[in-house]
Amino acid sequence: EHPAYDGALVLPVAVSTTPGVVSFQLYVPETSGSHHEFSQGASILNHGDIVKSEVVGNLTVNVPCITLDSIISRIPEHIYIQYIKVDAQGADLMALKGASRSLKRVNVGVTFECQDLPNKTSSLMYYEGACIVSEARAWLRSHGFSHDHCIANPGNPLIREYNCHFSRSAVKLNQTIATHEGEMRFKDAVAGVYEPVYAH
Repeated sequence: EHPAYDGALVLPVAVSTTPGVVSFQLYVPETSGSHHEFSQGASILNHGDIVKSEVVGNLTVNVPCITLDSIISRIPEHIYIQYIKVDAQGADLMALKGASRSLKRVNVGVTFECQDLPNKTSSLMYYEGACIVSEARAWLRSHGFSHDHCIANPGNPLIREYNCHFSRSAVKLNQTIATHEGEMRFKDAVAGVYEPVYAH
């Protein structure tokens, strides 16, 4: 359990489309004062060309990997799954595809990050092979999530990174956006730092 989040269970694993073992890329950004200061941008994907010049060191560790389906299947059927939020540093859609059997149980919606780029070979890809908005939209719609709304992440407008919300109806889309904003405010409050990021 995580001390800051009442009722939260933290699992020391990666999530992706299939179970097994994956290589997790930790890296030291150029602005880091020490090779022991690893960025929060660690991922199971390699960084794209746009960020490779900022990396002065890296470390690869092998970690166990499971699917979201394997986690959700352990939650009794009578318990509703309201909302799924994924932030997997470029591997967001890969993680969500690991829940393909369980998405029908999601009552409100899902939120994750992806880039709004024309294709996955763009020089602006932050991670090699990361999801793009058009790919995410097509996959989610094939699973019944017909409504979506993507909001630009103001941190780095050059790479066109968006927080994308997907739901089965307009009403639930609004609930999904509100849930995400509430989660962000709670997370920042726990950390002792709160700066509004989104305005609607």
